[in-house]
Amino acid sequence: RATVLGVYESIDEREIPEPIDFGISVPNTSKELQPIIMIIAVQLLALEIARVKGIDPDSPKFLTKVSGI
Repeated sequence: RATVLGVYESIDEREIPEPIDFGISVPNTSKELQPIIMIIAVQLLALEIARVKGIDPDSPKFLTKVSGI
């Protein structure tokens, strides 16, 4: 009963694969570059979700800087 969001590669403009409710289609590239393309798509999705929710993506609420000497 969950909504499934998938990131998938597509060669042509066909429909979203069957078990996925919503999909982000990324271009088909070489196997070595595919993870980078997928990560960029998910990062852009996270940025847009933060903007819609009114969260400043440049200053996360619970992120603190720890530095050691």
